[in-house]
Amino acid sequence: MKKNALIVIILFLILGCGEDKGKIKIWLIDAPPPQDVEHIYLTIMGVGIRNAEGEATTLQNNPYTVDIVGLIGGRAGALTYNYRTGGSFIDVEPGDYTSVLLLLAEINSVVRDSVQDSLLIPEETPVEYELEEDFTIFPGEYLTIVIDFDASKSINWESQPYELTPSFRIFQSSTAGFILGTVKDTSGACVKIAAVQAASSTDTMATLSVDLDTTYSYCLIIPEGTYDISASADGYTISDTIYERVDVIRDSVLTDYNFTLE
Repeated sequence: MKKNALIVIILFLILGCGEDKGKIKIWLIDAPPPQDVEHIYLTIMGVGIRNAEGEATTLQNNPYTVDIVGLIGGRAGALTYNYRTGGSFIDVEPGDYTSVLLLLAEINSVVRDSVQDSLLIPEETPVEYELEEDFTIFPGEYLTIVIDFDASKSINWESQPYELTPSFRIFQSSTAGFILGTVKDTSGACVKIAAVQAASSTDTMATLSVDLDTTYSYCLIIPEGTYDISASADGYTISDTIYERVDVIRDSVLTDYNFTLE
């Protein structure tokens, strides 16, 4: 039952349903941070989109803080919220758009080894980011944009206080596919802190095994392409397999890409 429910949720993310006006939702996911990092709190000051004529539309301007460490394994956090409907989709005018606008607070925070420290954006680094992605919103369409934040690439862990120079990947959920599976040890027990990696010829994406439900422990959300899928974890020396040249196409849900670690 849980397996079917998870797949239904994924398909709803891809397909949505229709009305007479276009709607958009912005989701945030995260690649795994260093394992001794317990929380990364980012304060989102605003979210918007820019159309092909250069005009910006604000989708969200109420500051709020999100712990992006929780957005791994297949979990995602909505950066948009519709206070009228209580959902995450925002009404927008149909048309062609070229980018998503993301405004961060200058001062954020990190909890590492149970110690909280400031996470600052350097003065020479912008706090408003224009993430280029061409997309079209049609009347009646529900469109989801996914922003993938990479903590390992975005934070200078050697500085004090820590410095944030955000690294984002952006894509439409309708052009992405999903890979689900489990990571277990030779006894059959789930390995909860295992890194699952999808490597293509141009990029590498990763997530963690985090107990999504009793059927799957990880979910990779990745743009369509061909990937080698592997898993690893501290204290384990080898995985039983690597899935090579896995073709991920848009709207696909690939299940049972399972690993056993020795």
